[in-house]
Amino acid sequence: MNNMDKQNDGKEEDVRQPDAVKVEQLINNYTLFTPLTEQQQINMTILKSIEDMKKTQQEQDEYEKEVLKQYKQMKLERENQVKELIGKLKKLAKFDKSINNLIELIEPVVDAYCLGYIQKYEYDEITYETIFTELKSIKISTDTIMLLKTIITRSS
Repeated sequence: MNNMDKQNDGKEEDVRQPDAVKVEQLINNYTLFTPLTEQQQINMTILKSIEDMKKTQQEQDEYEKEVLKQYKQMKLERENQVKELIGKLKKLAKFDKSINNLIELIEPVVDAYCLGYIQKYEYDEITYETIFTELKSIKISTDTIMLLKTIITRSS
């Protein structure tokens, strides 16, 4: 008998049996112990690349939809801001032919502004004064005229 048996006074039942030995083996490339051939590796790489491409395309499509939504909203807001002005000018042009010259100067600039192509446009001093002198004779809200003054500026 060894010393441990003497210390436990022969009570070997209290001693726990050792755990069973576990054998572990790492899995190579998520396969069950079979290495991949070169063609299988190529196929897996191609599939991964296709998945990444689809994910990127989906993200780009979502971004494009968001940009288009923002553009349409901006365009609608700008059109609503100048709708009164253009409507009144076209209505008055039916009765007063001199308004046609004013429309020819303002409408292309306003259209480009509504489409988001420009933020402001510069006219020479004489044309600028002509536009706003004629607009003062028409009943248009001061907010619309102030907006137009931010779009159409005089060159320095």
